[in-house]
Amino acid sequence: KGFMTTQAYPYNLSAYKDQDPPIPGNPCQYDTRKVVKGSAHGFFHGTTGGAPNETQMAAFIHHNGPVSAGINAMVFGLRQKGCEATGDCFITKSMCEDPKIKGRPIDHSITVVGYGNDKKHGDYWLIKNSWSTKFANGGFIKVTRLTFCSSSLDP
Repeated sequence: KGFMTTQAYPYNLSAYKDQDPPIPGNPCQYDTRKVVKGSAHGFFHGTTGGAPNETQMAAFIHHNGPVSAGINAMVFGLRQKGCEATGDCFITKSMCEDPKIKGRPIDHSITVVGYGNDKKHGDYWLIKNSWSTKFANGGFIKVTRLTFCSSSLDP
């Protein structure tokens, strides 16, 4: 099919902002006329399978760009309350190891758009979520890089 830019297909901040699609009366706004040229024919890479380790995944993202991945979305509910106001939403190793999360199956798709090092929490993956720009850090959240948040994150 191909991909649209964030500008052409922004977060939908309608009255249904807290619901996962499909939403009755609020159909997908995908427009083939706005597809990024070349994105349907090899510009973006297809399925690669899981990265052998986090260093290789970081190298892949650096060279090729964002990758889709899966996570158990319950972990996002453990982020520090009020972190949106400070722009410091971070999913820590202890959150990933919480008994309510650890070992739970993947139930949500996310995009890993980058990585970095936080002075307070250490190495992280920068995750773009689909729940609107009001989620976490303007629609993004940092997740500890230690073993992909245990079994909660899987590229």
